[in-house]
Amino acid sequence: MFRVLTIALVIVFTVLNTAAAEENFNYTDKANEFVQLMNSGQYESAADKFAAATKAALPAEKLGEVWVSISDQMGKFNIVISDTYIESGEYKTIILTCSFGDNYLDIKITFDADNMIAGLYFSPNSSFTNYSLPGYADITKYEEEEIVFGKDPWELPGTLTIPYSEDDETFPVVILVHGSGPNDRDETVGPNKPFKDLALGLASQGVAVFRYDKRTKVHGMKIYKNNNDFTLAEETIDDAVEAVKLMKNHPSIDSDNIFVLGHSLGGMAIPRIGAATQNDTRGLIIMAGSARRYKDIYREQLEYLFNADGTVSHEETAKMKEVEEQIKNMYNKDLPVEKMLMNTAASYWEYLKDYNPSKEAKNLKQSILVIQGKRDYQVTAADYKLWLKELSGKKTVSFKLYEKLNHLFLEGEGASFPKEYYKASNIPEYVIKDIADWVKGR
Repeated sequence: MFRVLTIALVIVFTVLNTAAAEENFNYTDKANEFVQLMNSGQYESAADKFAAATKAALPAEKLGEVWVSISDQMGKFNIVISDTYIESGEYKTIILTCSFGDNYLDIKITFDADNMIAGLYFSPNSSFTNYSLPGYADITKYEEEEIVFGKDPWELPGTLTIPYSEDDETFPVVILVHGSGPNDRDETVGPNKPFKDLALGLASQGVAVFRYDKRTKVHGMKIYKNNNDFTLAEETIDDAVEAVKLMKNHPSIDSDNIFVLGHSLGGMAIPRIGAATQNDTRGLIIMAGSARRYKDIYREQLEYLFNADGTVSHEETAKMKEVEEQIKNMYNKDLPVEKMLMNTAASYWEYLKDYNPSKEAKNLKQSILVIQGKRDYQVTAADYKLWLKELSGKKTVSFKLYEKLNHLFLEGEGASFPKEYYKASNIPEYVIKDIADWVKGR
């Protein structure tokens, strides 16, 4: 999904010095104290716990915005349920599993050698939520194989869900490519696992599915240290191409029937993935993929969320001004990353500067299926119309717009908002069937 307020995420690490840690420093108590400061609105005091580089990247004002965003999406902070201590060299990390409304969140707080907070990471905790297998997942019809793939040093773990076969039959395969952010292979958001729904549902209908943990989840620290050269290619495209190569040589896969499905940012990347795999993929599926420039979509998303209650606060107005300034400086390589849009280096935006997904898709020889939820506020009907405009003349392209579906392809009524993503649901069976029928029809 696009990196907006749907999942608040901040990762900042500093270089440790050799100062000795204080004796009897209780990391769990200090982590709890930090969370309580945020919950009581004492963001200046909370930010004073940061190491210098962390505070520069995440000053008190931005820390407050993150906390308010989390509360808006997940509900009011209730209690810390459990804590976990992890030690890695001079880093000491406490993971606090917290209850927010009816949802659960892990707050990962990393201390450096000076006992200052050098890393802060928020992640929905799915182990406390109620994901249920969809009714269309027939566990008698498939099995799963764990696979590690990719080029050193970017190897990734994944899962291949394969229909059962008694006679060495091979199957078409759909490779799933995530949206933005450090997604796991299920693309977990709260209690929802849309990629798991797709994998189990399609495999139940005779179509194999390969899904994998995203590079930004598995190698987040490594990426952060080399952030100035990071682009969409490293984030998404390269690993999707490697996944195609993997499936091309798998004994259970029909190498002539490999498909790639990209969701959200992954959907936007499909034209580049398709171009890089022209000779190895039969078809491409764009699932809520943007056809427009990222900066336009990001601005539109913020305006939608800020206007949701009918008024725009002074804080929201200030945030929009800040974003507009960041957009003006998207390609300024002299600015530090923390002053860039979404704390993302200029190299990332430079790669996308002249990228027009819908126009590039016109040059692809593979069959294409474009699917979109009408209630999606992140990638909207405006994007769907652009795909239609550029691709409707191609006989190899099909389109499907679903009235009740949001960005995660979950059903709902009325306007869609981030809180909806944290209500347990499954992708409807009719979506699974449409994709399976399209794949088999190629």
